[in-house]
Amino acid sequence: MPSIAKLHRGPLSGLRAGDMVFSVAVSRECRIDSPTAEGASPRADSGVAPTRIIAIAGASGSGKTYLSNYAAGRLDAPILSLDSYYLDLSHLPSEERAQWNFDDPASLDWALLRAQLSLLRAGRWVNAPVYDFSTHTRTQEARRVEAREYLVLEGIFALYDAEVRAMLSVGVFIDYPDAGCLERRTARDVAERGRTAVSVRQQYARTVRPMFAEHIAPTRRYAQIVVQGDSPPEQSFETLEACLRS
Repeated sequence: MPSIAKLHRGPLSGLRAGDMVFSVAVSRECRIDSPTAEGASPRADSGVAPTRIIAIAGASGSGKTYLSNYAAGRLDAPILSLDSYYLDLSHLPSEERAQWNFDDPASLDWALLRAQLSLLRAGRWVNAPVYDFSTHTRTQEARRVEAREYLVLEGIFALYDAEVRAMLSVGVFIDYPDAGCLERRTARDVAERGRTAVSVRQQYARTVRPMFAEHIAPTRRYAQIVVQGDSPPEQSFETLEACLRS
C-alpha cells in the first residue's frame, strides 16, 4: 500500500490575514440554543490542560470533512466547521448572493471564530452559528459546542489566520487532485445545497480554483502533517495521532 501521508513540520506562525476574522461552526452531539450564549464547561474549572485544537485544511472537496469526522470519533472531539461562519447575506438580493465569492477569506466572520476558539480552548462552551447555504444566510438557531480534551477545526481556511494558528496544537493539510475536488464538490452541492451541476462548475472555474491557488494552497506550509485525500482515514489518523503524542 502506498504511503498515505508525509510529515511536514513547520511553525504555526506567519501569514497574516489583515484585520479580518474568522468564524466556525458545529459539533457532534450539540443542541440548538441561543446564538449569543457562552459559559463554563466542567473542563474549565478542572485544572486540566487547555483544549488541544486540531485544524484540518485543504481544497474544497479534498476530504476534510471525512477525515475530520473520523478523527472526531476517535478522539471524542467536537467539530467546528468553518462553513458555519460565513457572513450573513440576508441584506442582499438573492441574485447578488448567488454571485458572492465564498472562497475569499473576507467572506468569513473571523472575529467570531477567534473569540469562540479562545473560549473553547479555555474550557468554556459556546453556541456556534448555523448557516443556510440554500439562502446564503445565517439562521436564528445555534449549536452548543462543549469544550473537551480535543477540538477539530475543519475548513478550507483552517490554517489561514495567524491568530487562529497560534491556538492550534496540530495543523493538517489534505492534498487531492483538482479534478477529484471538483467531482466531490459537485456531488455535495447538488445533493446538499440545492445547486445545479452547471452552476457548481461555473463557480469552481470562476472563484474556487483561483482562490485556492491564491489563499489556500500557501497555507500548506503551516501544517505539521500533509496527507492525501484518497488515503484511508485510519491511516491518516495514525499519522495525526503520532504527531499529537510527539
